[in-house]
Amino acid sequence: MIDNQKAQQDLASKWGLEAVRAEISFVRSYDAAEFTATIGDQLAIDVELRNPESLATAEHGANTPRGTRLAQFDPSYEVSRTER
Repeated sequence: MIDNQKAQQDLASKWGLEAVRAEISFVRSYDAAEFTATIGDQLAIDVELRNPESLATAEHGANTPRGTRLAQFDPSYEVSRTER
């Protein structure tokens, strides 16, 4: 879902990602974050998250040419034994 027509067109033409136009709302307060998306007159998603934990950039930041950015690290797993 996306609320920007130009970005929607660029995602489709440059990346092959077909996003659906939606009315999107994101509200953040000190103790919650609320996200809703509506397509036409149909509510598509309604999420409320309580007690968010802030991520310190010192712990998760990466210095890039565009400044400090949040770095995502995916765990890797090595299976040494399986049972069925």
